[in-house]
Amino acid sequence: MSTIEIIKPGVELLTPVSELRNTAHILEKCGRTCYKSEKKLGVDSEKFIRGIVKRGHESVIEHRTVSMRYVCDRACSHQLVRHRLAALSQESQRYCNYSKDDKLIVIIPPSIHDWHTWISERENNFKEYKHWLSNGIKPEDARSCLPNACKTEVVATYNMRMWRHVISERGLNNHAQWQIKSLFQKALTILNRYLPYLFSDQMEILHAAPIAETSKQITSNAKLYDLRLQSEYYSLVIEDQKQRFDCIDISDIEKMQLKEYIQQ
Repeated sequence: MSTIEIIKPGVELLTPVSELRNTAHILEKCGRTCYKSEKKLGVDSEKFIRGIVKRGHESVIEHRTVSMRYVCDRACSHQLVRHRLAALSQESQRYCNYSKDDKLIVIIPPSIHDWHTWISERENNFKEYKHWLSNGIKPEDARSCLPNACKTEVVATYNMRMWRHVISERGLNNHAQWQIKSLFQKALTILNRYLPYLFSDQMEILHAAPIAETSKQITSNAKLYDLRLQSEYYSLVIEDQKQRFDCIDISDIEKMQLKEYIQQ
């Protein structure tokens, strides 16, 4: 029997932390070239870079890049790959054959309350996909019946100026779609952890922002728990027509409520 697995979107830092540690020093070297102030090099690299960013002299910070892996759905990835300048590598539905593991991994939007109907429709998509494969159709054409909810992975490499731009457009913009907004807010948190002199000003904006309108109080039936963009997502596995669950960061009482709902 086919399996539909629901996962949470996620972000993973790929650039080794060891490479990030000398970022301020390298950027300072680049920036001081503009002012011929190399004699001051190393006095306070981070303070110098903060000043560069504050003055909007952001061409200097283009000299360093960071790579991250995004796990999201196909609909979200269509937004992610719009941003340039970037190096992008994405999981290919043309070459990946999802029937080999007999499992389709998807992401469900938090606005969907009727999980059973939604998952049943995704099962039908997967059955059709496997039907065409079994009849000799290649994955590159069989994929035409797969939903936008399918999980995909995208590795994105941006220079620091581009990171700031994309975070502004997708992570700090109230009009951004909920999934890509949550991903870039997580990316901002990671970047600020290692490079605060480049991203602390944006982190302050994030902390000052009200809870996004897309946050929902999930209390009964398919409303499971308070989903906020900064919190963990949920995971639900449907296997062999028997529903079982694994929810992240919810109380035991809420898990029991979820279990009772699923068994209805």
